[in-house]
Amino acid sequence: MRWLLFIKDELNEIVWQNKDKEVIIKKMDVNIMTKVIFYTSEICSLCEEAYALLTMFKQAYSFEIEERDIYTNDQWLEEYQLRIPVVEINGKQIDCEEISYDMLENVLKKEYLI
Repeated sequence: MRWLLFIKDELNEIVWQNKDKEVIIKKMDVNIMTKVIFYTSEICSLCEEAYALLTMFKQAYSFEIEERDIYTNDQWLEEYQLRIPVVEINGKQIDCEEISYDMLENVLKKEYLI
């Protein structure tokens, strides 16, 4: 699914569109940089979708994405092999069964106290 990005600075909005849906994200005026850890693997279609969502939110919220390929670390492989993609935001982990636009937005809003 392809998304198009429109930035409307005068409205302080970021708009993502595809043929079926339009998502409007309000840009947040925050100074705190949150670290998002993204547990993934090289061949994982769910991971690609989750990363696309993170990229959308990165435009509105100020955070850094640290990608961790679970096949580069035995401990990560053991812990996350059946759960990827896993997004960790300030210690809160969201796995493949929970990742959605709404879930990520809610967790980010709580982290930024918005």
